[in-house]
Order: sequence, then C-alpha cells, then structure tokens
Amino acid sequence: MPSGPIPWYRALGAIAGLRSLGVSSLEGVEDEQLRAALIDTLRQLAPERRVATSLEWILGFRPDQDALRFHQNEMEQQADATAWLVDTLLYEEVAHPPAMPPPAAMSALLQRSGTVLASTVRPDESLPGESEIAYTTLRDAMPFDHASFVAFAYRRILGRSADTQGRDYYANRLAARETNRPHVLRELLWSEELRTAGVQCEALTETESARLMATAWDERARDDAPFYIASGASGQEDEFRCSGARELLDVVLDGLEVRPSASVLEIGCGIGRILVPLSERVRLAYGVDISPAMIEQSRVYCGDRRNVRTSVTDGTLAAFADESIDLVISYLVFQHIPDGRAIARYVREAARVLTPGGVLRFQVDGRWRPDFVPDTYDGIKFRGEDVRSLVAAAGLSICGEWGEDTHYYWIDARKGNLEGASVRVLPRVVDTEFLCRLLEFAGVRGAVAIAERVGRTEQSVRSALAQPLSRLPSDPADFLRELFLFLLGREPRPDEYVFHGGALARGSADRDSIIDSIITSGQFQALARCVPAEIQRRQRANVTAALKGTLREIGIDA
Repeated sequence: MPSGPIPWYRALGAIAGLRSLGVSSLEGVEDEQLRAALIDTLRQLAPERRVATSLEWILGFRPDQDALRFHQNEMEQQADATAWLVDTLLYEEVAHPPAMPPPAAMSALLQRSGTVLASTVRPDESLPGESEIAYTTLRDAMPFDHASFVAFAYRRILGRSADTQGRDYYANRLAARETNRPHVLRELLWSEELRTAGVQCEALTETESARLMATAWDERARDDAPFYIASGASGQEDEFRCSGARELLDVVLDGLEVRPSASVLEIGCGIGRILVPLSERVRLAYGVDISPAMIEQSRVYCGDRRNVRTSVTDGTLAAFADESIDLVISYLVFQHIPDGRAIARYVREAARVLTPGGVLRFQVDGRWRPDFVPDTYDGIKFRGEDVRSLVAAAGLSICGEWGEDTHYYWIDARKGNLEGASVRVLPRVVDTEFLCRLLEFAGVRGAVAIAERVGRTEQSVRSALAQPLSRLPSDPADFLRELFLFLLGREPRPDEYVFHGGALARGSADRDSIIDSIITSGQFQALARCVPAEIQRRQRANVTAALKGTLREIGIDA
C-alpha cells in the first residue's frame, strides 16, 4: 500500500461518493480505513462503472471513452485491479501546493470559516488547517444547489461575492460533472487571489489607490451592476428600483427632515438606485462615483429625472463649489473602500462643500478587526473612536451616531454649531426602558445595568444584545423568525423570508449581517429610540397639516 497522506480534496471527494451509495460511519476515518472502504465498495460495481465512479469521486471529473479504455486496459494487467485503481487515483500525480497566503489573509480566512490555525501544514495543504476549512465549508453548504454552493464558497474562502463569470464557470462544470465540490474548493484555496488578498492600499499613492478602485468597480459594473450595488434585490429591475425607494426612506433619510428646496449629493451613487427616489423629494440630486462604467449606466437609469446630475469622481468633490450642498450622503460605499485615506478625503471634501449647518450622513462597516485585510469589495472596518477622530479632523461636529459594532454604522455630522435651514437631524436617544425589557425577556443578567451603559453611550446596542442573538436557531427559517420576533415583535413577511433567506443561501449575507441590518433598520430604531416630546408635537402638527391639505384638495373644509 502506498505511504503518505491522501490529499484532502481526493479524500473528501471519495467520502462524499461513498455516502451517496449509503456507506456511513466515515467521520474522522484514517486513510487506511478510507482506502479499504473504497476498495470494498468499488469491487461490487461492474468494471466500466468502477473506473467511471472512481474518477468522478477521487479526481472530480467524469471520464471520456479514452480515459475509460486506458484504465480498464491497465486494470487487466494487475493482480488486484480495484486496489491498483484506487491507489493510482488517490496517491499518484499529486499537485504541489502553492506558497502560503500572507498571515493576515490566512487569519481572515480562518475567521470566516470558524476554524483555528493548525500547528503543522500537511504535504497536500497550502496553509495550516486547509483541509478542515474545506471540510466545514462542504458540510455547511451541503443542502445548496451548485450556484449557491459556489457563491457560499467564494464568500467563505475569498471573502467576497462571486462574480457572475466565476459563479457560472464552476456551477456549469459541477452540473456537467467535470469537477466536484472538493476540487472547486481546492482551486479557490490555491488561487492567486487568496495569495494577493488585501492589496495594501496604504503602500500605494492616493492616485494609484483611486485607480485600483475605479478598475475593480468598472469590472463589476460591466459584469452585473445591480448585483454589486444591492445583491439581495438585483433579480428584477422593479425589485431593484423598489429597494432604492424603500431604503431611502427607511434607512438613508430615517431621522432627517429635508426641505424640498435642498440640494443633496450622494458619494458612491452607482447607477442611481438611491438618486431616483431622492429626486422626487429635493430640488437637486447629485451623484458621484469612482467608476466611469457606473456613471455611464446611471445616465440611462436616471435618464428621465431632470434634477439628477451624475459624474465621475477622482476621489474628491472638486466639481462642487464651497458651501453649495445642503446634505451629503453615502450608503453601502465606504464599506467597500480599502484605503482609509480615501474615506478621510471624502469626509474633508464633504465638509468643504456643505452649506453652514449642512449635514454629512454616512455609513461605514463598524465590525472592526485588528487582523483584517481589506480589498476593493470588503473594505476597511472602523472603531467608534476612529470614526469620531475622522469627523473631528474634517472640522465637523457629530450630531448623531448609531449602529456601532455593526456592518451598518451610521454617523451624522454637521458643519458648524447651528442647525441649517434645509436639513434637520432628529435626536437619537436610546429608550433604555425598552432595551431593558428586551434583555430581561431574553433572560440576560444585569439587564438594567447594561441598558444604562448603552444610554450613557458607554456600550453599543449591538454588543448589549450579543448574548441573546448568539442563541438564535441554526435553521435559516427558524433563525429569521426568532430574530424578527425578538427585535421587531413580529414574524417576517413572506417577502422578507424570501429576501433574507435567499441572501443566506447564496452566501451574499451571513447571519451577523442580517442581524446588523435589522438592528440599524428604521423599524427597530422606531422601537428603540426615545422621541422627545417637542419632536412628537411637531410631527403630529406636520401630519395634521398634511391631512388638512389633502382634505381641502378633495373639497372638504377641515
């Protein structure tokens, strides 16, 4: 019998194949036991099927007639034909693994996969613990179809969404039985992308960094712009457009009063998903994007909106005069930028173009990790103190922040100390009684003290709720149901099941991202936020005035 370990991608393919024929008890088997199980099982098959099955399981492809004839002829010369076939496929012509990825990329990969760094590297591995990463990925993606498996594998191994070309390439090969899932994982784990993950943008000039972003997002725009802008709502154009209108009101403008006379600028506008519904509410809606391909598509997408203007940016807002914009917004953009200098420059530029009292509202990824390596899709992460320093350095004053420690960490920053004429920021004060009741309902000890710390801004809402949220069920449907019941006091609507469940299945979102989106949603904010009496009175007055206007229009004297 040959010596040395069976390469993990061949072993995992063989185990999956044996299971498909009903062979069980394969968890943690030694190489000798796996070899014996293969030989015993394959001996029960006809010679031609024995060869085809072995090649599919172990090498990951369905053989053509030439390959079948070659192996059958060779088997006829062997004393134990099945043992020879199994040993040949398991051990011979083993590819040599590439060099290890950089330490930071390995650390990020291990964190995404939930595994720990192994003490040694096997001869068939390119990094310590690689076979365990592959095993857990196969296990977690077992119920997925081929396209969903590929999307999940890209997110777990490369830390990004699968591009359409890559997704279709692997899904089609899997469907045609030209490869198997372990071999797809080997290609991703041994890829050049993983070895160059996280271009160190700080080592580039700011111009080079901006050019890198423009190139990457031009490719994504040409590939599938709606997918990369809002992957969960990119299936149909109507769905994509509706998502922009919904998120503008529920997220981007939540807690803001913006006058119709205002001029608003969006940094990272893409093709105009937010700009189109925004244009119905303000005098002028400007958008800039680093990608010329995105801006080219925006002129078609926003073509019927006369008050929308889009343009390519070089990483500045040089096209806009000082003190010319009432509100600057950025949503789902800074989370993709790997260079902190670029974000700092946008904040400084926003401070320059804002009118006195004008507001910058922007979102960053607040899930800070010291060992994380950013790239042009999964960008830099922020701590609260870093964001606050960024804003202060630009000469702005923070007048609101929420979502710290989540994927959707929002900041409101005002130019000057006085409120502007066109934009009003409503106070965001956490309702500590509501939070305390939520924690007590979940059985968290010290609920009162935790809620008080959140009220004093010494702890984030996300970290306060970490313990009960970690106990949510593993089944996707049960997870969504319990999450909505706990945070929103209701079950998900059918469309919410489809939206979030689909994102989980495709790998375009994980559980933490969905939790973060609910915690920072307008619905949860409405429950968890204290609204001062003065604001309540003004809101009631606005509603009453609007109702009276409507009644007068239809001829009823109010």
